[in-house]
Amino acid sequence: MSRALDNDVKKLLMKDDHGKIFSRISEALAQQCGQVLEIELLGRSHPLSDNNYFIQDENAIAIPKLRLVQAFVYALQRLKRHQQQPEAASPDEILRTTGVMLLMDPEHLTAANARKRIILQDTDSGRQRLLSQDKYYLDSLLTSRLHRHTKSPTLWSHREWLINQCETDGVEVDFKQDFINVVLVSAERHPRNYYAWSHARFMAKKLGSSAVQDLISLTNQWCFKHHDDISGWAFLSVLLQGRPEETDAVLQQTLQFVSSFQWRNESVWHFLKCVRPSEAAKETSEYRQKLHAIKQKLMDDEDESIQEKSFTNIVLDRTESWMDDYWQAR
Repeated sequence: MSRALDNDVKKLLMKDDHGKIFSRISEALAQQCGQVLEIELLGRSHPLSDNNYFIQDENAIAIPKLRLVQAFVYALQRLKRHQQQPEAASPDEILRTTGVMLLMDPEHLTAANARKRIILQDTDSGRQRLLSQDKYYLDSLLTSRLHRHTKSPTLWSHREWLINQCETDGVEVDFKQDFINVVLVSAERHPRNYYAWSHARFMAKKLGSSAVQDLISLTNQWCFKHHDDISGWAFLSVLLQGRPEETDAVLQQTLQFVSSFQWRNESVWHFLKCVRPSEAAKETSEYRQKLHAIKQKLMDDEDESIQEKSFTNIVLDRTESWMDDYWQAR
């Protein structure tokens, strides 16, 4: 994609006081509400005002993209000055500067590393405050309706570092609430979000057995609502490893949903194939019965086009072949 700017955009970027725009936007992003911030970027069709650089309603903030670009240009220059004279910048100033930069570019490694550096350099009491502040803003980026941010490897890696640092410095982390409010929300807003579910695996390793049971229930319900998302089913299969009782209950419920709603996509059937129940022969037979019933209903459905029937039948045939090979290997 070309990064060239239109002449009209160049003229607009040269106007206004970039320092004032940066100050207003960075202050808005640095605030903390009861909930994480809901950040949205507005397109060029949104009218620009000389005084109002963003729109806010409680924890929801909408920023015109042009204003963010102007703030980003100023923040980039500001960070370079901070690097040349590190003693002249306070931790809060660097957090505000890099916060604008990460909103503009979630893969800006220099900005992410600058945040790590100022946290590690602070005293113990100040470090705990900065960790909480950074985590709040990062969770806002990961859960807002920002397509690039919800699936940013840089942001998810930074969050993993934050969690480890919180444990080191004694900052309490509620993994269950983080799973509900961050991972599941981000995974819903960006389907097949590999990085969000990888972070969920990282969090699951830090939980005890009883807490993992809660994750199984939460993930199972999420998968039923997003049954075509292979990443969610893959994480659920990881949680069920070595848990035959929970596995049987999940499989039975999944089979009921598959039969009731006639699910035909590969995601759920791949899950059913890979997760081994306690009574393999009985379950395999039940899988086959459900599969044949869905195939027969597909063929009898007059509302389905011939092309759709052909494609879906290929998927179901492939699923049956998967199961034959998989269970023979076991």
